Amino acid sequence: MKTILAVDDSALNLKLIIKYLSGRHKVVAVSSAKDGLAYLEKHIPSLILLDILMPEMNGFEMMEIIKKDERYKDIPVIFLTADNNTDNEIKGFQMGAVDFISKPFDANVVITRIEKALETESLKNHLEKKLEVMQTYANEVQEEANKDVLTGLWNRRYIAKQVVEYLQKPEACGAIFMIDIDDFKGINDRYGHIFGDEILINIADTIRECIGEDDIACRIGGDEFYIFIRGISDTHKIAAIAKELLQKLNTNVCYPDGRGSVGASIGIAMAKTDGNNFETLYSNADKALYHTKNNGKNSYHFFGKEVNGNAEYDSTQEDLNYIRKLLREDDVNGSYLVEYEGFKNIARFIKRNVNRSGNDVVYILFTLDNDTQTLMSSEDIAIAMKQLEVTIREVLRTGDVTTRYSSRQMIVILMNADINDAKLVVERVKADFLNKLTVSDIVLREDIQYI
Repeated sequence: MKTILAVDDSALNLKLIIKYLSGRHKVVAVSSAKDGLAYLEKHIPSLILLDILMPEMNGFEMMEIIKKDERYKDIPVIFLTADNNTDNEIKGFQMGAVDFISKPFDANVVITRIEKALETESLKNHLEKKLEVMQTYANEVQEEANKDVLTGLWNRRYIAKQVVEYLQKPEACGAIFMIDIDDFKGINDRYGHIFGDEILINIADTIRECIGEDDIACRIGGDEFYIFIRGISDTHKIAAIAKELLQKLNTNVCYPDGRGSVGASIGIAMAKTDGNNFETLYSNADKALYHTKNNGKNSYHFFGKEVNGNAEYDSTQEDLNYIRKLLREDDVNGSYLVEYEGFKNIARFIKRNVNRSGNDVVYILFTLDNDTQTLMSSEDIAIAMKQLEVTIREVLRTGDVTTRYSSRQMIVILMNADINDAKLVVERVKADFLNKLTVSDIVLREDIQYI
């Protein structure tokens, strides 16, 4: 049974309303707008019957108060009127009334219009609840569409949208982490993809531990992750987060045989210092990541002058020391096992061959560089690298090995060769490469190491 509040200064009208609705609904009858508002302070009726012409406060004035109060502004109101003033009807509907009932009352009219209003309100509430359920479901579907299925982290599409929206704020600041798991292909090769998936899930859980509630983490794909730290401009604090993440990855995410734990390379770009839009920050964080991977891995690096300039691609002694370390590792035992990323496989193969045959080995690190201060475009780099790759493959002998070390570097390993042989190879590669080169402002540098 629904409750109807009847507000009318006529005792006769109130008696008639109670009579007509008796047995159908509960009627609360009051003789003034003041009493009606007092009732609404404690109760919410299903419908209000409101007389227009009343002393002290008329129906329109009470209606204005009702519509301004969030507690009962949505209660349907039917005005009661003793005249046929069209202007009053128009005003009533403009204020939000659902209907009018004229005096003197006709029992059938009163019952029919009240029942119709209650039915309409019930249908409206039903539709609103249904729409709410549908919207909730749509939001859940959308949220799932924005998440990575394996790890439950957000995907690239979602984080891009969030970064774009956040950077529109004048005071926006923060850091973008581009994370790549070191030697992840070796994990899949050695332990299988099922364990590889478990590793990715553990990595995602570890990332969640290291970031705040306002920060966003996503899995870009494969073994690449992305974090957006919001509201921090202090690079020391950002560095502390990166260190904590690396430490927890090393501690928490271990291989099943206990022979090691996961490490990661991290590139960091600062908003808005290193870019004021998503694509720029993404690209610069990726460049910083590239620098990290080429300088020891299991570490982090901020995008900066040494990355933004040519030093990122310089053929440094660190590069050569890293290669030498790979070739001098002592854990090559038994049959050749594919357990590390591309070049490590090659390095171990060569190491095994050297140990067995005693042949001399020379390795050469070729690096593309530009002879101006203008940075080369990614398209020019790709073209030049392809031409360098073709050149090296034509120059090398059968049995020698080459591989891409980075987007601008290639390693050549010469078997059973000495320094003089290496110098001849360098001269031939440079000469042939320059003949094939179709892009300008690019030079080829080399570093030679003899084992």
